[in-house]
Amino acid sequence: MKNVAWHRSWPLLALVPLAGLGAALLYGNLVERHHLRDRRVEIEVPGLPDAFDGYRIVQLSDFHMGGRAWSPSTIRRAVELALSKRGDLIVLTGDFVESTPAIAACAELLAPLRAPDGVLAVLGNHDYWNRAVRVHTIVQTLQDLGIRVLRNESYRLRRDRDDLWIVGLDDAYSGHDYIPKALAGVPQDAKPLVLSHYPDLAWRLGPDRWAAVLSGHAHGSQVRLPIVARYATQHVAKTRFSHGLYEINRIPVFVTTGIGTSGRPVRLFARPEVATIVLRAVPAGKRA
Repeated sequence: MKNVAWHRSWPLLALVPLAGLGAALLYGNLVERHHLRDRRVEIEVPGLPDAFDGYRIVQLSDFHMGGRAWSPSTIRRAVELALSKRGDLIVLTGDFVESTPAIAACAELLAPLRAPDGVLAVLGNHDYWNRAVRVHTIVQTLQDLGIRVLRNESYRLRRDRDDLWIVGLDDAYSGHDYIPKALAGVPQDAKPLVLSHYPDLAWRLGPDRWAAVLSGHAHGSQVRLPIVARYATQHVAKTRFSHGLYEINRIPVFVTTGIGTSGRPVRLFARPEVATIVLRAVPAGKRA
């Protein structure tokens, strides 16, 4: 009788893991993808001018407005949190929209963004869908908000007599980056901070020339489960870098998990975040 009872119950037991996975994905859809994290990262930069020691950069990325089940309220809260951090500079590292009609929402939701040294942006691979039509509209919309879009361009920040150069590279994932053009006018002895949606671009940057790279793109793998996360990062996002602070070619590379989602509207163990990056000056010989 015991054997009969076991054979009758094992199909039900086999459903338990599936039910757990379903509950986890439901949580990821209804809760975690709206549960913003306030993240702080310190990056040591040899040779950083003293005037920029402690400089605070607030980073937002990967909004994916107009995507599947996207959440305007989450973006509003992310903008509010970003403003509350009182950074010196706000940077937006791409993937603003998933559909052209959502550009209007982009204008509304990002309009409050302000910082003492301004708001800078670079484009991501999703922004290049529909090619020139969408890109032109996105760039014009952001610029109308007072957001400066760097498309293989540099931008100089000055404090006292010191300079911090920002180099904004157009999306490398879709092949629109051009490093020589972006460096035009940047002094040879400067250590620029790089904004690039796609973090793997850092492999093409020479060592010891750059302060750091700020990127997005992979959403922290979006669903960080065994096998799934690896597949999402390497085969869907086509990157080696999921989230966090890495070092590539002796360059600090910070990859934020971003705000929105692409594809399935779910996050699991990959909360959306607003990141505050604090630059720290260190002696040039400290880093190996």
